[in-house]
Amino acid sequence: MSFGRLTSKIIRIIRNDNVRNGMLFAVFSFLNMGINFIIMMTLARYILPDSYGKLSLFITMVSMLSIFICLGVSSYKSTQFFKSDKVRIARLINVTITVSLLVYILALTFISLFPSVFSNAVGLTPLFQFYALTYCLTQVFSADVLEIWRLEERVWRYGIFTVLSMVMNLFLTVLFVWGMRLDWEGRVYAMIVTSILFSFISLYVLRRKGYLIFVRPAKQDYKRALSYGLPLIPHGTSFWLRQGLDRILINTYLSQTMVGLFSFAVNFSNIIQIIASAFNQSNSVYIYKKLSSMEKEQLPRFKKNCLSQVFFYMLLSLSVFIGAYLFVPLLFPKYIDARLYIFPLCMGSMFQCIYLVYVNILFFYERTKQLMYITFTLSVAHALLSIFLTKYGVTFTVCIPIVINFFVAMTVYRYSMRLLEQKVGEGNYKV
Repeated sequence: MSFGRLTSKIIRIIRNDNVRNGMLFAVFSFLNMGINFIIMMTLARYILPDSYGKLSLFITMVSMLSIFICLGVSSYKSTQFFKSDKVRIARLINVTITVSLLVYILALTFISLFPSVFSNAVGLTPLFQFYALTYCLTQVFSADVLEIWRLEERVWRYGIFTVLSMVMNLFLTVLFVWGMRLDWEGRVYAMIVTSILFSFISLYVLRRKGYLIFVRPAKQDYKRALSYGLPLIPHGTSFWLRQGLDRILINTYLSQTMVGLFSFAVNFSNIIQIIASAFNQSNSVYIYKKLSSMEKEQLPRFKKNCLSQVFFYMLLSLSVFIGAYLFVPLLFPKYIDARLYIFPLCMGSMFQCIYLVYVNILFFYERTKQLMYITFTLSVAHALLSIFLTKYGVTFTVCIPIVINFFVAMTVYRYSMRLLEQKVGEGNYKV
């Protein structure tokens, strides 16, 4: 192919609305998720591994509570967006808000009644447990407006909101941690203040757009949303079991310093997952649209597109490992002992990315219950292995995700391909 033809082809691709919007969503999503990585890596240069471990425990609790705060119902509206009118989407948003507030009140009651139980379990005082719970609630509102903009393909509104949130988060972190010398607590305060402010902005935007109106959800809305969302709780718990529980076990069996080293190494594997998750923000919309009208002759091209993503994630994982291994001694000498954990964690993340390539097919066809069986069963196996092996050293802990994530990815791949062949062959695009 000549240079002129190649240039012309690239220009046509760039001018394509779907490609351009997908690239922009990926960039903004990467900024939205990547800012935490940047902040955590920067903090590693200024706080000790012990403080880093405490902050990691807070983030672990946030990741755990995020699974339960809305009982998974917020995801349901995404699969219904292209099938329903605006009033029904508004009802589903009201379902999300109502369920989230009820869970918040219930969890707050438990924390108040049994403070020592939770403190011993997660290694945080009741005050920081309250902060973690409040952060998760406010994030539900921000996630709703971002999801609406993503589905409407309002790229720049999504981007402006994301960038402003990122800038404020970064500014407050610098102010609290470096300016006011609040150590790891300063990072928590920055997260809370930013999240609360942008949750109010989100509610205002949803109100202006007509998605937050006083319309009473029907019983069927609650029933179908919960039927879709509740299986996502064990599914979401499976991710926490495959990483969050490891931090608690390391803290229990070893020390908070080892939690800090482990969490530092995890940051590099998270680069891979951040890029994959950012791309998936736009790719999932593309898949939902494609599957809603896919013909049988389009299947080979669809599969080839998925396979190209798999090869990209393989190259990405290898590149991140090599870069991290070379530069950690130069930039983070206090964490040089964490280099041993980087390769297995990156390989585990690679299989997690392969899972992302195919899981949207199951989401579209509302196979969340089957997905729950796959991910939760294998994650319980991960948890049991971690419980028995972590006491012998973190080296064992970081190798477990390679095995478990491989089986998760391969099982989802095989099931999604079988389901795709069946549904497209039947001409049954919607469930």
